[in-house]
Amino acid sequence: MVRARELTVEEILKAIRTGDFYSTQGPEIKRVSLEDLPGNGMIPGARSQVVLECSPCRRIVFYADRWLGMVVEAGEEGEEPLTGATYPLTGKETYVRVVVTDYAGRRAWSNPVFPQPAPVSRPRQERGGVGN
Repeated sequence: MVRARELTVEEILKAIRTGDFYSTQGPEIKRVSLEDLPGNGMIPGARSQVVLECSPCRRIVFYADRWLGMVVEAGEEGEEPLTGATYPLTGKETYVRVVVTDYAGRRAWSNPVFPQPAPVSRPRQERGGVGN
């Protein structure tokens, strides 16, 4: 699913270049955004959160580096489905992505959001001078 302002080649390519698209088997991801966490969050020191809005679903999984992340599950079919969730950042995440699963088992996958700038790889500098 591509979120383009218009159905033109230019706008579709622009949305793809900026990462404004996601993959889906049916569920809709309406919004994934990085926002300031109001007040004191569930996790001490957390300053931001990832906010998801989606079509009704059974399960939302926030995937982050290694063991970080969170699972939110609704009850059985017939109970109130999920239409969104938030994930408070610990400050250790370099990325967070979301997988939404509906009651039919169909999934939608977000692109990652990057709460912190990725570390910049700098070329190793050679020492100059006599004796090196």
